[in-house]
Amino acid sequence: MLEAEKRGFYSVKTAYWIARTKVMGEVLTNSSTGDPFKELWKHVWEAKVPGKVRICIWRACTNTLPSRAALCMKGHTGDTRCLLCPCPFEDTSHILVRCPFAQAVLAAPPFQINTAVEPYMTFKEWLLDKDAKMQREKFLSFGCFMVIVGQ
Repeated sequence: MLEAEKRGFYSVKTAYWIARTKVMGEVLTNSSTGDPFKELWKHVWEAKVPGKVRICIWRACTNTLPSRAALCMKGHTGDTRCLLCPCPFEDTSHILVRCPFAQAVLAAPPFQINTAVEPYMTFKEWLLDKDAKMQREKFLSFGCFMVIVGQ
């Protein structure tokens, strides 16, 4: 049974958040402050890594890396395809997680990160899920990988 909002109405927004909670489980709902990404931001900004690594992680999470899709949103009329695989749309999630090249790199040592991504997940949600399960060293190594790929 679906629950109505506080005002007694049921909206598309309500359905969206109910579905997200069911699919993401406790990952998006485990924060007492209401911001499920608070712990992720804390880990990013307190990480003992160069500032450019923290900034790159933040830019990836806010979808402001210069991917081909992001450039098209700003008026670029060029090709949106990935340079490394036949994917027709290169966005942040694709570059860092979904591309077969990125998956091969992340599955190998020293990362050994399971790159399974649900189609609906944003990169930030994927990273939140991985941050909750990943050792600090792997998380920081992943950040360094992001800087290399993001340049």
